[in-house]
Amino acid sequence: MPNMDFQQFLLSPTVDIRSEKDYANLHLNGAANFPLQDLASRLHELPSNQTSINLFGNSQSLAVATEFLESKNYRIENVMTDSVANLEEIVALGIGQRGSQSNTLWQPASVVDWFVEHVDTKNKQVSGLDIGCGAGRDSLFMAKFGWDITAVDHSASALEKVDGLRLREPSLQGSVETKLLDIEKNVEQLDSMLGRFDAIIVVRYLHRPLLSKLEKMLNRGGYIIYQTFMQGCEQWGSPKNPRYLLKEGELKRQFGSFTVLLDDIALLPDGRPTNRFVARKN
Repeated sequence: MPNMDFQQFLLSPTVDIRSEKDYANLHLNGAANFPLQDLASRLHELPSNQTSINLFGNSQSLAVATEFLESKNYRIENVMTDSVANLEEIVALGIGQRGSQSNTLWQPASVVDWFVEHVDTKNKQVSGLDIGCGAGRDSLFMAKFGWDITAVDHSASALEKVDGLRLREPSLQGSVETKLLDIEKNVEQLDSMLGRFDAIIVVRYLHRPLLSKLEKMLNRGGYIIYQTFMQGCEQWGSPKNPRYLLKEGELKRQFGSFTVLLDDIALLPDGRPTNRFVARKN
């Protein structure tokens, strides 16, 4: 394979579907290890399916992985076999490395990324709550920067994904504790958490009876970090129910006593509009 093909391969996220042992022996720079048998259970650790990805592995596994991922609407940019010739070329070009630590391909919600970049909480003991945490990407991202996060969800299977993700992120500066809680059945369960947090994260979730609780759950100077679907998503498919769609300016009105740091409309890769909102409790 010509050198240019290897360089092109490095331009997109690479999913190495070989065993952990083979990955540790040698893998492409920046590749993430997803053994084929684990791929279906770890889709939440891949980039958005709007992002093209590469696959690396043996021929048979590549065929299986390609068919599976394309059925989930992922776009496969390139595939490369782990032939002896390719492995030798990787070494010769200096674009490979050894070690079992896998690269991370997942990303947090853009509002969480914005918060970490623009709000300085370094050298502080900070605690946060992630409501409707799902697979835990936002919780883990905050923990990378020293936050101690309580990750709450009504789904036990979602919290299992959080635990799995945490095991594959050994360099956390903070911590992530999971809590099984169905807020919609009993929002009063949150009363035991009043005044406990320096930040509350809510992403892709809207339960309006919850909104009035959030201010009380924050410490003075704490932050609300919110991003969810807005009216207008209906034309893209879902959600359609007004219960789950923010009205324009709704969060700003709800947290009118807060100092607003970010309030904009961000389009998801599939075109659906979301409101990104960050504000500090005075």
